Amino acid sequence: RKRIYSLYLRVVSNLRACTECKKSLAKYGTDAGEYVAFYNEVYDKIMEWFANDEEGKQYYDEHFRIILAAYYKTEKAPVIKDENTGTYKPVDERVKLRDGIIVNIAPRFANYTKPFTDEVNKESYETIKGWTAIANSTYLWTYATNFANYMYPLDTFNAFPENAKVFAEANCEILNEQTQNGNMGGMTGWHVLKVYISNKYSWSTEYDMTTLIDRFFNAMYGAAAEPMKEFFYSWREYSLYQLNTLNLGGSFVTRDDLVGTKKYWTKSILDKWERLVEEAIEKIGYLKETNPKKYQILYRNIVMERVFLDYALVDMYKVELGSELVKYQRNLLEGITLADIDSTSEG
Repeated sequence: RKRIYSLYLRVVSNLRACTECKKSLAKYGTDAGEYVAFYNEVYDKIMEWFANDEEGKQYYDEHFRIILAAYYKTEKAPVIKDENTGTYKPVDERVKLRDGIIVNIAPRFANYTKPFTDEVNKESYETIKGWTAIANSTYLWTYATNFANYMYPLDTFNAFPENAKVFAEANCEILNEQTQNGNMGGMTGWHVLKVYISNKYSWSTEYDMTTLIDRFFNAMYGAAAEPMKEFFYSWREYSLYQLNTLNLGGSFVTRDDLVGTKKYWTKSILDKWERLVEEAIEKIGYLKETNPKKYQILYRNIVMERVFLDYALVDMYKVELGSELVKYQRNLLEGITLADIDSTSEG
């Protein structure tokens, strides 16, 4: 993926350097102008090959689609906004996407702790609306983690319900809410819950967030649902304090050194959440004898969320932990092993 991205950047950089491309940039207001026109030309040639070439006819597929990436320098759509109506239209017919081309919009600079309808995300929201004006359907590639450090949670839950409506308005066919893709096993920091909620809102905008959270906690933690839910909601309340009082960056590009510091994670709050996890493990203790298989499943799910806590304590509070350091190191190793977590950051 990195090699493809590197090639993509070189191509776009070369386009910006040429004289004709500078003219195009001035005309369309974005590097996506000639980019879209090129995709249209390629699509037309492929459809002509399907229709008229003997070999091409063998490969014809009525579901054939080309996916265009609206990402980084091509994120902005080649459109004009009517300030009176607030609607968009293509700069010219060259950049009206063919029916068989789907744009995959990746709003890279959005603040994902807030919905796209929030003022802080106005530019990203306008980008989505701009592409909707020239594409019959879209994909959305959004972000829901801190790629600099997977171990610490990032609260993007408030954005889900409102964003689902934005995506529906954009005729979004596929949503990829990217979380900890680097971890092929489990995830910590409530990211498994994010996957569940994102899945549900992909199918309907009518879900109630609280109901979804209750369903998830009952299924994932059984008799331990209440202390785990208390841990979750306590963290979400604390995250508001981090964002609004401590000014912790809300963007997924938040730097590692701004996350894993004592300023943002006091030992007292981490200890409080550790006690709730211990309570949760006690709640399912009766299953050790009556249903050991179910116990192991629930225990793994609980410990997966403890990974964040153990990691934070070992990462920041080695001295303060004293003789207990070994205990938290062992807990961390157990959680990472059970959840099959193999990456602390992207790449």
